[in-house]
Amino acid sequence: MIHVVFKHAALPEAAALLDEQYDLPQCHTDAALFTLALATQLNDQAAWLEKVIAADESSDDLWRRQRARVMNGFRSGNQLPFPDSGNDTVAPDLRTSRQQKMLRWQHREACAKHWWESYWNAKTIECAYAAWVLFSNAADRRAHCWMMHRLKAADEGDQLTQKKLCHFRLNYDRLTRAMEKHEKDLDREFLGRRIKEGIGPWHS
Repeated sequence: MIHVVFKHAALPEAAALLDEQYDLPQCHTDAALFTLALATQLNDQAAWLEKVIAADESSDDLWRRQRARVMNGFRSGNQLPFPDSGNDTVAPDLRTSRQQKMLRWQHREACAKHWWESYWNAKTIECAYAAWVLFSNAADRRAHCWMMHRLKAADEGDQLTQKKLCHFRLNYDRLTRAMEKHEKDLDREFLGRRIKEGIGPWHS
């Protein structure tokens, strides 16, 4: 349903629905934030993502600035070499564990993209398989934002490329399961903090 809304994002009604989807009642786990960030990028709505991140970054509310950091971490299109300094305004030894965590999300996606390209550029089956192992261990669902261009070109490739394409198709289900493992704890956290059941001991 989120994809349907993004496909009609230009409509005023869709804009209101997207704002509602991003609001706390509907989007109160990191899993929901990840899914929303992914949907924007799969549907070429990066401008909407930029808008909500900018609004959160300029907010006086600390939790909204933290949400902006999380959404930044969930962006696709990260590249190697990945800057070790990350956010230049925060010294590496002063970053919180949550800041480090979001930098790891960015870095891992950059690594996945690197090994995906290495897989298709490999000159031997052995090198291709090594790149595949590293790619499948780094990739999450953001890879769907940039995998397709290589797959389309592979249909008309040489014999080695055809073997790589067969390997991809045979291992696609295993790859998707590996991608989902990176998200296994996101539904238990919000802005990097563990979500607790109930509100006791204040609840009567």
